[in-house]
Amino acid sequence: MEITLNKFGQAQPTGNTVVLKRLFRELGGKSANIILDDADLDRRIPAADAGMCVHAGQGCMLPTRLLAPRSSHDAIVERAAAEMTRFPTGIRTT
Repeated sequence: MEITLNKFGQAQPTGNTVVLKRLFRELGGKSANIILDDADLDRRIPAADAGMCVHAGQGCMLPTRLLAPRSSHDAIVERAAAEMTRFPTGIRTT
């Protein structure tokens, strides 16, 4: 079996001692999706959810948080949760 990508999170010493051909080094940090009052939720929610799922949500610049006005909280949470059902979970077998 060939390892084509390996990733280490937050561990600078570990990342420096392991030598591989290709390395995706995750050094932390979490960005936020900011949804304003006048946002088009039909466009923003799918984009926000997809951005959270790239690299299993572990990239340092991925928008894995969602900030929204309190007045829109329930609607946004409901839509975001429904949208997340598009993404598979668990261990892939193929």
